Amino acid sequence: MHQNLDRRPAPASARRSGSWDGVVGRVRECADAAAAVAVPGGTVDRALLADVTARIAASEAELLAVLADPASTPLVLDAACSALTELLDTQAELRGFELRLRFRALERVHEAVDRLRRAPTVRQLVESVPRELCAAGAFDRAMISHLRGSTWVPRRMHFESDERHPTNLAFRDYSLQAEIALTSTMPEAELVHRRTPTLIRDRASLQRVAQPMLQVSQCSGYVAAPLITSTGVIGFLHADAFSCGRELEPEDRDNVRAFADGLALVFESAVAAQRVEMQRRDVRDAFSQAERRVLALREPTVAFPGPSPSGGPVAPGPPVAATLTDREREIVACLAAGASNRDIAAELVIAESTVKSHVKNVMRKLGVNTRSGVVSQVLQTTIAQQGRVRP
Repeated sequence: MHQNLDRRPAPASARRSGSWDGVVGRVRECADAAAAVAVPGGTVDRALLADVTARIAASEAELLAVLADPASTPLVLDAACSALTELLDTQAELRGFELRLRFRALERVHEAVDRLRRAPTVRQLVESVPRELCAAGAFDRAMISHLRGSTWVPRRMHFESDERHPTNLAFRDYSLQAEIALTSTMPEAELVHRRTPTLIRDRASLQRVAQPMLQVSQCSGYVAAPLITSTGVIGFLHADAFSCGRELEPEDRDNVRAFADGLALVFESAVAAQRVEMQRRDVRDAFSQAERRVLALREPTVAFPGPSPSGGPVAPGPPVAATLTDREREIVACLAAGASNRDIAAELVIAESTVKSHVKNVMRKLGVNTRSGVVSQVLQTTIAQQGRVRP
């Protein structure tokens, strides 16, 4: 690429701003620096990239000044054109390198989304999201959050490195119990209203961030994108470069947006598939229950009770709890754990109104009027069954 420019005479403009050899040297330095921009791992030294870009612009301005100088001779103009051609070649190579990096980043995003698509359950899908986001965007920390009304609720986090760092441990502990009320000035509120990603890296923007989370995370900048489905914004993705300390760029914001768009499609598909499977199971349970009732109609309606094997009272028939469907048993298990309707809906990925309907059906079948009565009835039945099977 380099041409023999050393012996060409320096124009007047070059003598005023520095020697002609200096101009030629700077052009060559730009070419050498451009070749050193790439670093191992398929990433880029962005500080060096910015420096090389600025140096190319400065050298280009010098050469254009030479070309515009009326005192420049044809020989000087020819030398300046040659130098400018070399400089523009270097600039084109650098831009091509940047473009290849962007395409590679999008490839990593698509690969990560494809891995998420193969998650067997919605729960495992959500748990894998932060890890895959770090892998796709070369981030150190990532988080997925749930949006509940106007409340921001962090759900899962991943640390690509320094997981046991005191700041990261404190950040995880805080996030596990945090419920943040969104205000109109927060960047996350804009994610909901504008439905566009954001890059937070200046002091003014950081002052609008939820301060307790900002302080505990020691974050100096982050990128975030809304998770948008057909029902609207259901959550957020956040990522930063805490451990390596690199400055986040607009490309990072674009990568998180591409990841969020792909994730939204995968999430909706996974939820739909899980609901279809649950409905199939409910239908099977309903048919099984109907079959048991039909068979019961064929039994004699009047019979003399026989003595029990122990000579005591006759053992009771199947408990009412046996008529519960699998889904209703899941509801009862959640009730026994003290979960609210909202918690149960989130756990089973169903609507809260559906949970209420299931709870009413369970109460009707068990003949009780309260949630605690449901739990008590099931526990009594379980204890009674365990007592009958003991030797």
